[in-house]
Amino acid sequence: MTVQVFSPKWFFHDRLSEEDQQETKEMFSDFLNNEDNFQQPKGWSCNIRTSWMHENNTKELWNGWLKNLKPTMDRFVAEVGTKCDVDIIMDNSWANKYDIGNYQEVHDHSDSMRTNISMVYFYEIDEDDVGFRFYNKEHSTIRLLGIDEVLNTPDEQLTIPKVKKGDVLMFPSHYLHLVTPYKGTNTRITFSANFTIRPVTEDKESTNRPGKDMDIL
Repeated sequence: MTVQVFSPKWFFHDRLSEEDQQETKEMFSDFLNNEDNFQQPKGWSCNIRTSWMHENNTKELWNGWLKNLKPTMDRFVAEVGTKCDVDIIMDNSWANKYDIGNYQEVHDHSDSMRTNISMVYFYEIDEDDVGFRFYNKEHSTIRLLGIDEVLNTPDEQLTIPKVKKGDVLMFPSHYLHLVTPYKGTNTRITFSANFTIRPVTEDKESTNRPGKDMDIL
């Protein structure tokens, strides 16, 4: 007899090519170096600087990045697999900057009206960065019931992906995640994005799809 794990959570881990990383730097360098493009977000219980909801965080800026992200989207769709032809629509994107001590609280990106897949791109991080973590809310119940005190179950409260600069994570938008207080040296910079993956409508052309298609905003 063995312990069987059911309904596991998952994430897709990929990496931009060196060429796409370099093009990304060239595309976003001026934007990221301008502190006027960042603000302390209202309603967020954290102390990072972000371009989320900033007037300079335009769709045009992020639309240009889709071609660099497309190979990752191709691999994501191919690895996970689809049951039909799909459209992939970028709903929104933004950049986050962390100085020493900056963190982001436990949160998710779910949107009942649209978003179902989210992404993090590690633009600039230290080599030993372990700040990004998935949070398993159900583990609190395991602890409350006392199971965690007496049994070695496969249930974990935190999952810490091993990432480095240039890596990309994609995961269902309702997954809780957080970033612990930054202890590095240089400013930590990440990109976040939300996507809607949905079946292709019958009247839509089926050309230029990642795995099937990627729609621009």
